[in-house]
Amino acid sequence: MAHRRTAAVVLAAALTAAGCKPARTADAPTGLGTPVHAGPVRAVFPSPDGSALAFLEACQDVKAQFLPPRTARCELRVVAPAGGAAAKVAAG
Repeated sequence: MAHRRTAAVVLAAALTAAGCKPARTADAPTGLGTPVHAGPVRAVFPSPDGSALAFLEACQDVKAQFLPPRTARCELRVVAPAGGAAAKVAAG
């Protein structure tokens, strides 16, 4: 469980760094990562073997008296770590 949490934190940091604009210098820094998806997502999880990234997108908050806070109806998508088209796996 700790390995997944660590991998998720590292992945989130890499995705954040990939989206940052480099400082205006003559040489752009290298090794910031590869953008794999454009747009807001609610959560990102790597597969155990690192061959895919799963994320929640197009989330709509669902509010009801019996549901916990931040309950949402989302689309689950999967994309390769190198990028490409994200496959829609589930919606709900």
